[in-house]
Amino acid sequence: MSSAASVSMLAQSIKRPISIEEIEEAINTPAIKDKDKKGRNDIANYQVDVARRLYNELRVDVDMRRDDEVIKVTIPADLLFGPNSTSLLDNSRYNKDLMQFSRLLDSSDLYRMVLVMHHETGSEQYCKTITDRRLQSIIDWFTLHSRGAKYISAFSMGNSNPILKNDSMQNRRHNRRLEIYLVPGTVMIENAKKGKLK
Repeated sequence: MSSAASVSMLAQSIKRPISIEEIEEAINTPAIKDKDKKGRNDIANYQVDVARRLYNELRVDVDMRRDDEVIKVTIPADLLFGPNSTSLLDNSRYNKDLMQFSRLLDSSDLYRMVLVMHHETGSEQYCKTITDRRLQSIIDWFTLHSRGAKYISAFSMGNSNPILKNDSMQNRRHNRRLEIYLVPGTVMIENAKKGKLK
């Protein structure tokens, strides 16, 4: 598939979730069966190591979800984009650091990646438009720099899910963000079941 075709396909896959539950479903798939306790523990240990490395290298918020099986990385949008811009900053350190996520996607279905873009103030239409376009810029970047772009799910949230009240510049900065969820793919799950996850 050509890069242009991949970009077009991914552009159509940007979703405006009806509820947070839709994003939660993407983060919880594929599921790891409860009977695979050793595999679950191996995945959790592996993911905690990856999360620690990402935090040390990126110095952004890194959290664990789903019993330490899913990594959530939050990057403030102003580290990736200029004010009201939808083009990635050329000189952005984080633009270059997206390469780390690209490398994680390069191993076929080791990871699934869920991208969630947020904005903070302005009309509902403005917030939808800017989050859609910023998210598309990020998807385009991954399509050009990763063989695993097909494992990306993308959600545009507009201003529907602030983490803080929009009553100060600092709070608005926190609300403008890209969340990257690194979800175990089927290859990671199968390797963990076989004791081969290193």
